[in-house]
Amino acid sequence: MNQKNNYYVTLIAALFACTGFTLGLVGGAYNFSLSRTITATKSFLFGRTSQAPLSYDFTAELNLTDEAIASIVRPTSAEQFQNLRKTLIQHIWNTPYLPYNEMPREIRSVKDVRWQDMENLEKIDEVIVEIRYSIESISYHFVPKKRLNKLLIFHQGHDGDFIINKETIHYYLKKGFDVIAFSMPLMSRNKPKNNWILTPDFGPIFIPDRLSFGTALHKYIPLLSSSEFNPVQFFFHPVVVTLNYLLDRHQYEMVAMVGLSGGGWTTAILPALDTRIRFSFQIAGSLPFYLRSVRPIKDLGDYEQYSIPLYKIANYLELYLLSSLGKDRIHVQILNGMDPCCFSQSGAKQYGRILPQLMEEMELPGDFRLYMDNTHSDHIISQYSRDLMDTIFDTAKTSKP
Repeated sequence: MNQKNNYYVTLIAALFACTGFTLGLVGGAYNFSLSRTITATKSFLFGRTSQAPLSYDFTAELNLTDEAIASIVRPTSAEQFQNLRKTLIQHIWNTPYLPYNEMPREIRSVKDVRWQDMENLEKIDEVIVEIRYSIESISYHFVPKKRLNKLLIFHQGHDGDFIINKETIHYYLKKGFDVIAFSMPLMSRNKPKNNWILTPDFGPIFIPDRLSFGTALHKYIPLLSSSEFNPVQFFFHPVVVTLNYLLDRHQYEMVAMVGLSGGGWTTAILPALDTRIRFSFQIAGSLPFYLRSVRPIKDLGDYEQYSIPLYKIANYLELYLLSSLGKDRIHVQILNGMDPCCFSQSGAKQYGRILPQLMEEMELPGDFRLYMDNTHSDHIISQYSRDLMDTIFDTAKTSKP
């Protein structure tokens, strides 16, 4: 009997060892995090609970005073912020101005059955912008039947196609907004043809399927850097060029932008560069570095969130202020307080209080606001966030970009 029990114990131990070895191989090959996989599985089976009470402030570990946070912001006047914007544009495009004269390569009407059930949809135009190395950005312009003459730029995160956020796109289409929806570089339709990129210094590079490698795709982007081209353009250039096209054809009374996750990161920075975007809402999209380095995150994020030299020009707090800066402009950061993915950092409330104070002290026009969304425990754009956007749209003055 003991021999039989020992046999079963040995068998179970061998099975666990094989399973661990297999997961290790898969994690190494496909850039999966075993701990995140286990956490996600537990969340799916048992429901997620917050890693710590929502009232716990992780910045207590850093013991940062308000003065220390305020000192991270280096410009002290509107003029210095304007110069900072010019320096950023020069860094990204190698010119002192945004490419306002550039237009998309192609516009074509499409029939996509996944979207045809949306209320108030007149048509879908596919907008194609070619950036560099035959890499394209393909966005959808959802044109409403009954129009408000307002434009919403929607930017999807690392999960892939913006169909994932059909609910939010449909929500604003029903209201009468024109909606232009983007995916991130190399994601979904934005993958290079035949999955190959010819880099200037390293030869042909194969870009794997996103479903296998996830956010690791953006780790390939630095290979495309050259003295003539800054690859961070892949994240911003398509939106600027598409906005050129749309504003050339429609005199929108309002341009707003909303993004989730990686799209939220894009929404945190692009309005700092392009002042035509009046309202911007980054949702679960970014945090300053000092908060990325402490619990519960301890992760600097994807390539574009930490390794781009632009952060030496303007850090996150400065970028938030630049995205807010301007007459009647508003930049809103929404963090999901119980987000199972990222940016569930209650310590953000400290700079959320300090940045508006700095704007007032420096007499900067514009408005920065931070909100914690504790109405759910998902990595999503919630109804709370949409209601908040609606309130800001309804109460703000109307002015053309």
